[in-house]
Amino acid sequence: MQISIDSLSRGIDNYHVDIRLSRRFSTDVKKLSALLISQLAVPKPKNWDNSNLYEKLREKYLDLMTVLIHRVKTDFSADEICFLQLAPIKRIVSVTRSQLDDEIRKVNGKLAEHRNKGSSQALATQQRLSWLKKTMIQIFTR
Repeated sequence: MQISIDSLSRGIDNYHVDIRLSRRFSTDVKKLSALLISQLAVPKPKNWDNSNLYEKLREKYLDLMTVLIHRVKTDFSADEICFLQLAPIKRIVSVTRSQLDDEIRKVNGKLAEHRNKGSSQALATQQRLSWLKKTMIQIFTR
């Protein structure tokens, strides 16, 4: 099945379609992503109860989808709605990827610092870096 987005206006670069998501949704995505990265990207992660944050994000997502579906009745076609449903998911993936990249850069910097000092923490930092890279591969190849 192909989705036609010809009727959507192009953005500022006249190539991509610019989509504006709810500020609350974007903020919740950033918070939850940062929290999960800090919790899961360690060699032996603990089990945390993040159900409240998941629920808040789920509510914001449902609000976005409800508004989008109502737009079918006014000015969007079914193809446009299908295309626009991808925007929140793309946002989640891009925010998570960016935060994981930042975390890997930070740990790389710490590792270089520990190695320069001859610190005994270099091995632990190396293990964390390996775990982060492994986590990133697992997340983005599913």
